[in-house]
Amino acid sequence: MFKCLLPQQVEEIRKAMKSKDFNVVAFIKMSSEQRIKEFQKYAGDMAEDMNVLFEEKLVLKNKERGLKNFIEKVGQVGRYSPEKKAQLEQARAE
Repeated sequence: MFKCLLPQQVEEIRKAMKSKDFNVVAFIKMSSEQRIKEFQKYAGDMAEDMNVLFEEKLVLKNKERGLKNFIEKVGQVGRYSPEKKAQLEQARAE
């Protein structure tokens, strides 16, 4: 199960995505071992978990949506941003 990354790891992933170093298309073509090695640059010990999450998205019927969800989750954007999580938690509590 994929756990949260440290804030500095998330920031590194965001920078890599913006600079095109984090290339999802290239990751699709890699083997699991290659992908884990690449993910270690960003996630350290969480690289295997990050790869499992990535591969889970690849087997979905709608791969494009799954990969978008992967990017949002790993980069903590959209519904996975800390602000949005706090809003959802508050709404749940109410």
